[in-house]
Amino acid sequence: MAEHWSVAEFGSAKLGDTRRTDRLVRVAQALSRKPGQTLGAALDVAGAKAAYRLFNAPDVTPAAILAPHQAQTWARMAGEPVVLIAQDTTVLNYSTHEESEGFGGIGGGHTQNHGCFLHSALAFAADGVPLGVLRATQWSRATPQTEPESVRWGAVVRTIAADAPPDGPRLIHLADQEGNDWALLSACVETQSSFVIRCDGRRVVAPGQSVRACLATAPVLGVHDLAIAAKALRKGHGSGVWSPGNDRPASPARTARVTVRAQTLTIPRTRTRRDGVPQVTCTVVAILETQPPAGVKDPVEWFLMTDEPVHTLADADRVAAWYRQRWAIETWHRTLKSGIKVEECRLASYDRMQRFLVLAAILAWRIDWMTRIARAAPDAPADTVLDPLELEVLRRSTRTRRRPTVTVRDAIRQIATLGGFAGRANAGEPGSKTLWTGWLSLMDRVDLRSEERRVGKECRSRWSPY
Repeated sequence: MAEHWSVAEFGSAKLGDTRRTDRLVRVAQALSRKPGQTLGAALDVAGAKAAYRLFNAPDVTPAAILAPHQAQTWARMAGEPVVLIAQDTTVLNYSTHEESEGFGGIGGGHTQNHGCFLHSALAFAADGVPLGVLRATQWSRATPQTEPESVRWGAVVRTIAADAPPDGPRLIHLADQEGNDWALLSACVETQSSFVIRCDGRRVVAPGQSVRACLATAPVLGVHDLAIAAKALRKGHGSGVWSPGNDRPASPARTARVTVRAQTLTIPRTRTRRDGVPQVTCTVVAILETQPPAGVKDPVEWFLMTDEPVHTLADADRVAAWYRQRWAIETWHRTLKSGIKVEECRLASYDRMQRFLVLAAILAWRIDWMTRIARAAPDAPADTVLDPLELEVLRRSTRTRRRPTVTVRDAIRQIATLGGFAGRANAGEPGSKTLWTGWLSLMDRVDLRSEERRVGKECRSRWSPY
């Protein structure tokens, strides 16, 4: 029987005792079968107590839990010519966990809120298939910080550059405007790492000149029609003229006509910084909706800094396509919070939670990988994503009992069917939400089948005369 995927991702963890490593693998298997459940619900009483002891052991550090998965991620990256590394920070709110210790303030204008921060770096293939979690740095403001939080962006670049093999794939670091910090940009230049970073058009490049002003007169490479997805109302995050509340208003799906420009600029270090290189020369690609329809208050405006040479519209499209893959880390955050439900896990302290968060981060990666692999490699064998018992139960649960094998695409669509996916010819591929719901249903059936096998085996051994 094929090994469960958790054996490869956790089985070589160095935790001071092989029994701890075995326990970590069993906890990962249980949580992957019941994602979103608490440790108490996913495990039996003895297993839950053992998991609490595991997360409390000094040798079981977040770095030790992540290390074998990092090794597997580098192995997956070796087969790719280009790997995109998206960085982002998310806030985890544990304000309702009144008895938990070690959590600090999380800002947002609510001094009573407390929790922690998770800064991650995820590796993706150029087609968006997630390859793994390379970094998962956590911190709590309950502990005084010796350096600015923004330095973590550059620290990730330097660490990954040090770990990268000399004959490995080309690595391209992606970041949105939150990562538009000199620490990140300078680290990319110092380590000769490629980058695509979205910057603010107001960034000054010369006295009295901004990036936006410089790109306004740059040569036009072409004009595109860009599909814009519908946006829901988002409170407190917009920037523009539509106050009150600094909200981003809801807007329907539409098609935007954008103008693409590019120009090489030399960006100086800001006056308030003394670290890193004094200046960076890079190409800035501008994707601008210059004539938005009436009523559109947030027209498309992207300024992408990159070390990639951009001379044609195809060059600019390649840079923009790389940056668009950055959104996959936001999807991973959603899986982590809404799927794994890490903010509902009630461990007694921040130290325990750090260990659990690394485990949960890898579980969330696995779920997102299953969603994307069905589109990237639809004809691969189904046992790429499911073990033999899961395949057996899936066939019994759907209309595929007589089929000896199924492809990855078939398996993913059948799982999504259990979550309400219609499966019509023109329905497209299932999304993460229906796949998630179907996965929970499949795992419930797998548990039932496992129990049937266990009880049947006990009955045979007890009453059989042989």
